[in-house]
Amino acid sequence: MSQGWRFTEVPRDLLPAIASTISTIPTSTLKLLLVDTTHPRRVSWAYFKDTFSSVALRCGPSLTEFTPPVPLSDAAVDHLLRLPHLRTWRIEGPPPTYSTSPPLILPSLTKLILGEGAVSG
Repeated sequence: MSQGWRFTEVPRDLLPAIASTISTIPTSTLKLLLVDTTHPRRVSWAYFKDTFSSVALRCGPSLTEFTPPVPLSDAAVDHLLRLPHLRTWRIEGPPPTYSTSPPLILPSLTKLILGEGAVSG
């Protein structure tokens, strides 16, 4: 981040450039994508839902950690659920509704981080 807006919100006119940069991440052999959300109010994360969903959909079986700062599309969540080596995953929105038969099993998942939006009342 630029020192000029380090402690304030990221200017909205920069969001398309940031989204474009995130979209260019090569994902075929990506092992982890960790997003620091220590200061969530500085970035309008909701703007990036489609961007992070697209990145998730392009990830392959080498992905072990994925912590997006926004809820993902149902298709992206479904794709991540099928990745065999995913160990750490952050969920920011409620997951898609799944039938309880057969039960959903995530054998490789060792850390599940539930964000504020992951639990619905």
